[in-house]
Amino acid sequence: MASNQRKERRLKDRLRAGDEAIAELSCYTRAAASMTEKFESVDLFFAYVKQKIDTYDTLEASRDQLRREFDEVVGELHQAVRGTVRVRDELSESRQVIAELSSANKELVRENKEVVKLRRRLRERKIELDERNTACSKLRQSMSPFSSK
Repeated sequence: MASNQRKERRLKDRLRAGDEAIAELSCYTRAAASMTEKFESVDLFFAYVKQKIDTYDTLEASRDQLRREFDEVVGELHQAVRGTVRVRDELSESRQVIAELSSANKELVRENKEVVKLRRRLRERKIELDERNTACSKLRQSMSPFSSK
């Protein structure tokens, strides 16, 4: 990310330098127009103008190349931001799922405690019933000699 920012800064600096050079060339072109009388030969004047036009064309091509590189870096930055936003959204969704699972787990723990209580009461009730059964069996056995008489 920092690399892309450095690239972007360098490209902006190069674009600014190119624009300044183009502005300077425009000044030279205007100055050249006013200096046409000072040139002794029309051929020299046209050679000078051709050189300046070639320089301008070169600078313009460089500026266009820098603009393309700048646009590419900006595109990469936008893509990185979209990736970061996507990861942030996924993280938020994961946190929400974790919160829901935690809530469900708490509910299960509560229900499990209730089941443990019910099992304990059931065990106690079974012991109580077994004791009553045993007592009833003993009572039947003790009464059975009387019933046969």
